[in-house]
Amino acid sequence: MQYLYRFDTLQRLRDQSGDPVFRAKRVTQGHGAFDHHQVLKELETLQDGQGVYRFCFWRDWKSVLKHMHATCDAESPWIIQRIPVNHPAFAHFQQDDDEYLVGDAWIYWQVCDPDLKTPNWSPTGIPHDDIEVLTPQGLWERLSISNWVRDSSFDAWRCLSLRGVNGHTPVFTRSLTRRTDSGDNQTWVLLRQKNGPWKVIWNNPESIAEAVWLLLSDFRAVGLKNVRWVVSLECDDRVLSAEVFPSFTPPTTTGLQRLLGIYQERLEDCGVTIDKPFAHLDQDAQRQLYRDFGIGAVLLLNRNYSYSRGLLESFV
Repeated sequence: MQYLYRFDTLQRLRDQSGDPVFRAKRVTQGHGAFDHHQVLKELETLQDGQGVYRFCFWRDWKSVLKHMHATCDAESPWIIQRIPVNHPAFAHFQQDDDEYLVGDAWIYWQVCDPDLKTPNWSPTGIPHDDIEVLTPQGLWERLSISNWVRDSSFDAWRCLSLRGVNGHTPVFTRSLTRRTDSGDNQTWVLLRQKNGPWKVIWNNPESIAEAVWLLLSDFRAVGLKNVRWVVSLECDDRVLSAEVFPSFTPPTTTGLQRLLGIYQERLEDCGVTIDKPFAHLDQDAQRQLYRDFGIGAVLLLNRNYSYSRGLLESFV
């Protein structure tokens, strides 16, 4: 089977993964750089309410190899995809040379009325079930089920929803038991957060305290004195981790409650504050902790997604 190819940043694929269809982007005006003459011509004659949409594809694997060297981006790796050249979606688009990559790439575009649900993207597109992505191990797998696009490191982790100025702030957590040098058991709690468009809890005692407070009742049997807490911020180029030290303030009770014996202290009624300074984990301690939680690969960062030259050339 013959294919057309694309490479997009991992972040872009993840950002649009909520729509199960890959669509062409709407163009509303020329920008003077990498404008395509086919699209500019359509913009001049658009009727009211219509939109022009375009996307581009590499013609063959040789073109992919020729241009992959220009995609070195340490912050967001590039992922190769392939689509059958005879996919029925292309019948809805016009095809021509990409004027900036003649002989290497095609431009596809269409003029049509927008879909009210996705006005900035073409109504017609290619379902993720029909797109394959190349893994760094050399396997082609469907985009719709690929773990390379979906961050599976958070599977089975509980998501806490913290208060944020602009809405929901996600923090993921799990706990495990580790043996100390003296043979005692300690419970370790890891609070993980991806860097994103939400409030970051890293170095934010109030937000960390909120996350700890939401988990208090989980450790009634263990006892809070036996729990250690680590906060991690997972950025594109590094992972920051530090042990934090909560203080717990018992709830205030009245003399009458104590006299009548009607008050029963609950952990979730405690106040929580986070004491400074934090204890930043060195690389060895961080690596061991992530391994213990079964997510050591997270620390490889974008090296997880790197294609070797030998792998790419093996498809020639």
